Amino acid sequence: MDQISPPADRLDYISRDLSLVPKDERMALFVERAQAVGDLVRGDFLNTSVARDKLWEIARAHNLVGLPGSGSEEFIANVIESAVALTDENEPPLPTGPDAYGSAPDVDRLKPARSQPLKLTYFDESSHFVLKRSILKGLIVRGETSAFIAPPGAGKSALMTELAVHCASGKDWRGHKAKEACGVVILALERADLYRRRLQAYRMRDGLKGLPVAVAGTVIDLLNPNCIDLIVSTVRAAEKTFGRDVGLIIIDTYAKGIAANGGDEDKARDQNRAAANLRNVQAQLDVHIALVGHTGKNEDRGARGSNAHLGDVDVMVQITGEGTKVAEIIKANDQPQRVLAEFKLEAFDLGSDDEGDAITTSIVSTDSGGVPPATAARKKPKLNLPDKPKAGLRALLECIADSEAQTPIDEHIPATAKGVTLVAWRERLEKTRVINPKGNPRQEFQRIHVTLKNAGVIGIWEEFVWAVT
Repeated sequence: MDQISPPADRLDYISRDLSLVPKDERMALFVERAQAVGDLVRGDFLNTSVARDKLWEIARAHNLVGLPGSGSEEFIANVIESAVALTDENEPPLPTGPDAYGSAPDVDRLKPARSQPLKLTYFDESSHFVLKRSILKGLIVRGETSAFIAPPGAGKSALMTELAVHCASGKDWRGHKAKEACGVVILALERADLYRRRLQAYRMRDGLKGLPVAVAGTVIDLLNPNCIDLIVSTVRAAEKTFGRDVGLIIIDTYAKGIAANGGDEDKARDQNRAAANLRNVQAQLDVHIALVGHTGKNEDRGARGSNAHLGDVDVMVQITGEGTKVAEIIKANDQPQRVLAEFKLEAFDLGSDDEGDAITTSIVSTDSGGVPPATAARKKPKLNLPDKPKAGLRALLECIADSEAQTPIDEHIPATAKGVTLVAWRERLEKTRVINPKGNPRQEFQRIHVTLKNAGVIGIWEEFVWAVT
C-alpha cells in the first residue's frame, strides 16, 4: 500500500497536548506521542518524512531541544528516529499467515515486549491531566465514544442528523456550547438514503450550504480488523474534500456492523472486538465516535445485547417518549445522569416524485420545547402501588442496603445493578410480616414481585432481583 501523506498539521494535537502540561512533563509526553506517530508510519498511514519533520518542528517549538537533562539534540534525534523507523533488524521475523478474517496478524501484538517501564503518573501529579477537547461541550468530545439508544422509530437517527448539522456548522446545540466546527462522516450501515433526505431537509429549511457532512451507505463488518483501515481511509478522503479535519463519526446502527459477518451483539466477545477496532480507529483519527443502537424489549434495561457495550462507551443516551421525545444521559464517566434534550419530530416536504406524490421526511422540529437544565433528571411518573407491593418494595430496598451480595456477571443483568437473591428478599418479607409464613407465602410473594416487575421498579433474572432506579 502506498503511504498516505496527510497535511502535517494533522499532528498539531501533539503540540496542543504539550502546551497543557507543565514544562517538566513535556519531554515524557513528547516521547509517548512520538511513539504513537511511529505506529501510523509503520501502518502506512503517514509518510516518514512528514512525521520526522513535524516531530522536529514540535520539539523545537516547545524548547525540548537543549532542555537540561534529556533534551539534547542527539536525544531528540534518537527519539524521533526510533519512533519512525519502519523496521528493526534486531527483531526476529514475525508470523505472516492470515487470521480467521484472512488478515495478517497484529504485528504490534506479536512483537517482543519492550523493556522500558510504562509511564506512571503519581498521586501528587494527578493535576497534570490533558483537558478534554470538546466539539459540543458536555457531549461530543474528541477521543471519546457515545451511544444513542431507543426503540425503532423513536427518533434516534433524526436526532443524530441534527447533531451532525450543529457540529459541522459550529452552532450551539440545546444548551451545549459549540467549541469548534468540524467535519462529520455518517457511516449509515442501514437507511443511508433516509440520512440524505434529512440533510436535504436541513438545506432547504435552514438555508444551509457547504456543510462538511458526508454519508457512506455501505455495510461495514466491525469485527474484521480490516474495518480500521477502511474507516480511516474513508475519513481521510472526506477531509481532503472538506478541506478540514473530521471530528465526529456516526455509525448507524452499531448492531448492524457487529452482525454483518455473523457476529452476535448478545456476546460480550463480539461487542469487545468491535469496540477494540473502533478504539484503534481513534488511535489514528482524533475523532468522537457516536454509535446508534436499540433498546431491548424492556426499555428499562437499556441497550439491547451484552452490557459490554455499556461498559465501553463514555456516554450513553436513551431516547423515550411518544409525542415529545426525551433524550436522557443514563450513563456517563464524569458527569451526572441528566436530561439532555426534549424534542419533537416534524414532517418536511422535499417536493414531488415523478408521479406527483409528495416526498417527505421527518426531522427535529425547530419548536421542540425548551432546553432542559444541564443537571435535570427525568421526572418519573408517580407510582400508585397497592399497599402490599409498596411494602414489599420498601423491604427489598432495605434488604439490598443491608446485603453484601455480589452482582452476578450476566449479560441480562445491568453491570451497575445492586440486588439480592429472591430467597433473601422473601425471607425479609416473612421476617417483617409483609407476607404471612403460615398462610400461602409462595402465592403472596409471587403477587408482590409480579406487580413490582410489571410496574418497572424491579428487575428479575433467574434467582437475582434488583431495584430499577
